[in-house]
Amino acid sequence: MKLYHFALFFVVIASGFFVTAQTMLISKMQKESVRKMEYDCLVAAVNAVVEVAFSGAESTVSEAGLAQAEEVFFQTLSVLHEGATDKATWEAWKSYIPCLIIFEGRGYYVYRFVTGKGYQWSELQTYENGQIPEHFFTETEELVQQYHCLQYRSDKTYRMEKAGKGIWEQSIIPPCVLAIYAPKMSLFTEEDDGFLYAASGRVREAYFVTEDNYCHLAFCEKSKTDKIVARYATQRESAEDGAVPCEDCMK
Repeated sequence: MKLYHFALFFVVIASGFFVTAQTMLISKMQKESVRKMEYDCLVAAVNAVVEVAFSGAESTVSEAGLAQAEEVFFQTLSVLHEGATDKATWEAWKSYIPCLIIFEGRGYYVYRFVTGKGYQWSELQTYENGQIPEHFFTETEELVQQYHCLQYRSDKTYRMEKAGKGIWEQSIIPPCVLAIYAPKMSLFTEEDDGFLYAASGRVREAYFVTEDNYCHLAFCEKSKTDKIVARYATQRESAEDGAVPCEDCMK
């Protein structure tokens, strides 16, 4: 075999490795692109829930608020993915959500599948000494694991970081909403662990209404000295409840 035969053989082998590497890179980029798109959609749906679940200065959620939260969450996913708002379409997205959780002032509600009853909200689960109870984490792990078993027929287990350790410390700060989502994409497999997590908190109160029905910013002296009767995340919310903007601090 002559030298140029070895060279040709080397080129063929090198080309094979190059094509394989390029294919793997393209596949990885596709997955990353899809994951980012899916995450953005999930964040939008969670933010939409925050807007309807908490009204005015309230940090508690009503029964009507829970019903609205369920509908707007799945409608948002449906619209962003398929451009559809009909009930049959958005209800189909329920099968991709192991759980949706609303944390409010008194405790939290979990939206999940219940055997024999279908998808529904839990009763209010109260905090323990003002903290998220330990069993929340184990129960949520079980929901995710059960979902995985149904989808992949395997016994893979999941562990959630507990509050105070990284992402959960910053994400679960009531009042807020947390969603766990299994993307509706064929690119994700059991090995990819395709679950996505997103949390969004209610905007911190920045506007304060005093007894004279004027709305002030936090730095305004009136908000520091007069009795505050209500707190709002936005000036618009305070105006909708009839408060008048303070001319001195909202110029």
